[in-house]
Amino acid sequence: YCGMIKLLLIVIVVLLASSCETKKKEVKSKKTADTTDGLKKYYAKDGKLKTELTIVKGKRNGVAKTYYKNGKVSLAMNYEMGKRDGTSKRYYENGTLYQETNYKEDKIDGVRKKYREDGKPMSLARYENDLPCAGLQEFLLNGEKKDNFPSIIITSEDRLKREGVYIINLSMSDKSRRVKFYIGNLSLSGCLTYNLVSVMMDKRTGTGKIRYTLSPGAFMMEELNFVAEVETMSGNTIITQKKFYVSIEN
Repeated sequence: YCGMIKLLLIVIVVLLASSCETKKKEVKSKKTADTTDGLKKYYAKDGKLKTELTIVKGKRNGVAKTYYKNGKVSLAMNYEMGKRDGTSKRYYENGTLYQETNYKEDKIDGVRKKYREDGKPMSLARYENDLPCAGLQEFLLNGEKKDNFPSIIITSEDRLKREGVYIINLSMSDKSRRVKFYIGNLSLSGCLTYNLVSVMMDKRTGTGKIRYTLSPGAFMMEELNFVAEVETMSGNTIITQKKFYVSIEN
């Protein structure tokens, strides 16, 4: 019996030692990012160039490129001391330009342009301080501008006499579920701001809901500006807004 116990203890010790050794090997196998100055090139397992970039004072600087397996450029991104700055370009695998995006201080700033593989424009989307703006332009296959963007639909439910609640419902005219609603105003240039107040959403239906509770005899009047941020089928963002006057009395 004592011999059995000693044998078990030996097995446990061996297993623990093996586990520790495995962990040490795992830790040693982790590679840390090379932040030494100079041009860096990284290759795929098949030996083809995958990424190249330049490090200056420990930070990315200049144009960094990633490549497709066929050797053509996938992305060319410009950096200024670690921050995205200037025009970045994404390409289709055949080498034609897909997207141009301008960055300023690591944030999207300006008009993002997308193109089809035949070179025709797909969309023009303006950004300011990394946030999307109103005025999205999308183009059909024949080059004509798309003009049937959705609008905000506002309905209300007056349950004050019965439940003491007044409800405002928000939805999009195309019944889009890829939408977020806000209360507040766009910037002077027509862009989203960080000061907007998010509306409670039902993601299953793509609807927003605002509830007002009033005690008997109470009265309220205010003007609300609703803003919708809608994702299109092309991955762009529509920004639209609509005013609504609330005048309720219980």
